[in-house]
Amino acid sequence: MPFKPLREAEMRLVAARHGAVFGITFDQESLEGIEALAAVIRLTRGNLRLVERLLAQMRRIMDINAAAEVTLEVVEAARDRLVIGPGD
Repeated sequence: MPFKPLREAEMRLVAARHGAVFGITFDQESLEGIEALAAVIRLTRGNLRLVERLLAQMRRIMDINAAAEVTLEVVEAARDRLVIGPGD
């Protein structure tokens, strides 16, 4: 039986918990953090497996670029590496 896509509230919780596993936090006090989380939710469309793949790729990109904060640019670069589409 296939899983149903997660709703936005569930996605926020998953992104926060799974993000922590990868050392990724979305700063909800900054516009960059809010935009990055919104992009993750939009791009993955509630697909839990895709969230995990995207977060892992984001961590890789952040490590390569010595980036301390999650930004929309990091999310988009991870998306491009995974070839998951524009998320419109």
